Amino acid sequence: MYVTLEPCSHCAGALVHARVARVIYGAADPKSGGTDHGARVFTHPQSHHRPEVIGGISDEACSTLLVDFFAQQRSKA
Repeated sequence: MYVTLEPCSHCAGALVHARVARVIYGAADPKSGGTDHGARVFTHPQSHHRPEVIGGISDEACSTLLVDFFAQQRSKA
């Protein structure tokens, strides 16, 4: 699965249950990430599935994309 932002712990749990083999994400999420930061769901001893995780792919471009998108959403409100 390819995603722009590091999955949160809730999404990481869903990825475990779906038995996704590989997760590739762009921007890290030190505050709410659940794979390489924060909860680190896949390395938890009770995790029955551990997908391969590759992070930081086009980190800067993904960060810019997310910041611009949410700035645009806030300006609409």
